[in-house]
Amino acid sequence: MSNRPDNQRRMDAVKRLVMLENGSPSVFIERLSEFEWEYNGDPYVLSRSDVSNILIRYLDGKLRAEELEEWADAIELREDIRYEDESESWISDVIFTLASSALNGPITQDLVEGFLKSLDKGLN
Repeated sequence: MSNRPDNQRRMDAVKRLVMLENGSPSVFIERLSEFEWEYNGDPYVLSRSDVSNILIRYLDGKLRAEELEEWADAIELREDIRYEDESESWISDVIFTLASSALNGPITQDLVEGFLKSLDKGLN
């Protein structure tokens, strides 16, 4: 049975991972490793705004491709994160593509710009 303070601490750590506040993905992954994988509380809702902000940070040179891949890999399939309903398909595609560069090819500026353009066109 989970308790409320642990759930709050976990959600704080999840939010920091999603936002990449003051650190690399590995810092937040390490913080989250103190919690069990299974989660039964209310999940963090990952929005298209959350994802697009990270993509823009990559395009602005504030994140490296390796960090973007590590971030997406850390988010993919987490039980304590769900994707915003109205953008679920777009978010799922972005996260899967970024997290699986071995399958989908390298992360490039063109790839990331394409994701943002498809979001602007409402192709989610």
